[in-house]
Amino acid sequence: MNILKNVYFLFHVSEIRRFDFLYIDDKNRRLVLTLHFGQKSNGTKTKEIGRFVGKIFANPSLLVTNSLIRPLIRVLTYKCHDEFVHVSTFGNYAISIKMDYLEIIFHQITSIGELMSLTDKLTVLSFDETYISSKICFDKQNEQVLGSYKCVQTVVARGLVSNWKQPIYYSFDTAMTKDLLLNIIKELYSIGYETISIVNDMGPKNMCLWRDLNIAIENTSFEHPCSKQLIHIFADVPHLVKLTRNHFLDKGLILSNGTFVGKNIFQELINLDSKHDYRLAHKISERHILVNGPRRMNVRLAVQLLSNSVSKAIAYYGENKYIDKYNWKNVAEMISLFNKWFDLFNTNSKFDHGVESYGLNLNSQNGILDEMSSFIENMRVYNMKSGGKQKNMLPFQKGILIYNSSLKKLFLD
Repeated sequence: MNILKNVYFLFHVSEIRRFDFLYIDDKNRRLVLTLHFGQKSNGTKTKEIGRFVGKIFANPSLLVTNSLIRPLIRVLTYKCHDEFVHVSTFGNYAISIKMDYLEIIFHQITSIGELMSLTDKLTVLSFDETYISSKICFDKQNEQVLGSYKCVQTVVARGLVSNWKQPIYYSFDTAMTKDLLLNIIKELYSIGYETISIVNDMGPKNMCLWRDLNIAIENTSFEHPCSKQLIHIFADVPHLVKLTRNHFLDKGLILSNGTFVGKNIFQELINLDSKHDYRLAHKISERHILVNGPRRMNVRLAVQLLSNSVSKAIAYYGENKYIDKYNWKNVAEMISLFNKWFDLFNTNSKFDHGVESYGLNLNSQNGILDEMSSFIENMRVYNMKSGGKQKNMLPFQKGILIYNSSLKKLFLD
């Protein structure tokens, strides 16, 4: 293994057979490139005859992803196909990328788009803020101080019906605004990609964006600035499930029939399971109901708590008189509904683990959406101060209703 700054390494790009990246997110924040060179064939086996591993990038201000760096390698390979190049060329080329719109990425997806149909280029935009290290660093090459930054806003474009995904924008300490969003949509449209939906979580800044776009339960879309078609808004489903779990455990819920349901039912279920060798609710434990700190961000814990196996376990213990309180029947029915609703959106293929993607069984699937919408509209979070229910729906309830409405409208479009 060689370190780049200590070695002078020349190669011909035609010799590269494979390249791998490893982004090490430590105090050095370095990107490691492994180049695999020509292979000798020996019957059915091949033998690698050369490999180089080197640090090619150490600028902590650049958001480095495989989907960002791999196109750079392809572009360099194309531009330098008749030349011998130094490994540092890759690093220098990566460092030259500026923030905001990733021009080289737009150039790449423009070329790829020429081979795609209009349907394949139907685009879904998702964006989110990610908290990062607030350390200040010095960029020696450009002689500038970088940081400190609190978070990075990243926008990813992906295909609705075609399997492609690509980061197209990032900027530090930048909130997503109406003007910024519309500009990104226009840029994509100018190279042939039409945005038809937006996905984001329900953070306070994104809720400001929704208000600027006049998004509400009655209005779940806005007009495309170029094509004038409707762009449908979707809340992030895993985020909605986590919020539902949090309110369930922290405060409790008051259902449409006036009954209260809370975390006590889960504690009772865990206690009953601990008395038997065979556990009905084998997925859950104390850590699923004592969620604090990073655990509140764990989607798996929330989904497992609101899963079909937990619903059936509560129903079994209730029907056999092991549980006779905590409104167990209402809890079992509620969890079963959330499980079916989540499974409907958690499909990556036409038939995913026995679940049909939306549109293959509309009557049944719309029935689930309607049942969930009715449940959410009539359910309220318990108000611990007044000792009663909240007067109005909370944001996560509105997000579920907007998602259900947008899905139906997008399918019709």
